[in-house]
Amino acid sequence: MQRLTGKIALVIGAARGIGAVIAEAYSAEGAQVWVTDIDLAFANSMAERIGRGARAL
Repeated sequence: MQRLTGKIALVIGAARGIGAVIAEAYSAEGAQVWVTDIDLAFANSMAERIGRGARAL
């Protein structure tokens, strides 16, 4: 069951490490994930990796 369907998850520092794991977990639960990181290139890469409408901010 996807408990977060229809929700938006803003994950700060999501390009690497624990932030990346959290972003992937939210996506797996159905959330649309907004990825932020100090390094926009890494944030874009993570958003592409997640897919499902993820955005890099």
